Amino acid sequence: MPRARFVVFATSLIFAAVGVRAENPGTSKLSAPKPGAQSQAAQNTDPPNAGAQDDPPAVISALFIYRFIVNRLAFLEECAQIDRPNVSAYSEAFSNFSLDATPIADRTFAILHEESARAKESSDSFSRRMFDIGRQARRLLMDNAAKNSMAFTIGCREVPPAMREHAEGFRPIRSQFPEQMRVIDAGK
Repeated sequence: MPRARFVVFATSLIFAAVGVRAENPGTSKLSAPKPGAQSQAAQNTDPPNAGAQDDPPAVISALFIYRFIVNRLAFLEECAQIDRPNVSAYSEAFSNFSLDATPIADRTFAILHEESARAKESSDSFSRRMFDIGRQARRLLMDNAAKNSMAFTIGCREVPPAMREHAEGFRPIRSQFPEQMRVIDAGK
């Protein structure tokens, strides 16, 4: 999948949440996720055809990384929504993360799409499944945010400097997940 198509796809996943909230203003009080909540969503490694025991390691690793990327982007978007005075910091973090993530996301998406085609899954079904990954990430973030908006905002404000400094948990994807990336690269 060309890079531009992934960016548009990922952006549509993220901004779909904004549209839903705009239709129902005031229905959901948002706050920040507990530490580690972001990782929980990213670590869900159910393959595209969840439940199959024979999924290739590249598919499992690709889905792990894809979920991580979508989750991180959704987190930054959610931070921008609830911490409007610092929206430019989240926008910069989103942009910088996207530069690192887009080529990797393109590869993971291609692996997942190839597996979907191999399993004879329709394009519509595959697209819905990929959209659901973003929706699940947003739902987890919104649920965690609703529990304590102050903690969420504090957590959000720590992310842009951590990303700039490549602090633990915010290093480039290849250095955070070397084993998954090795499997993805070998699956070419």
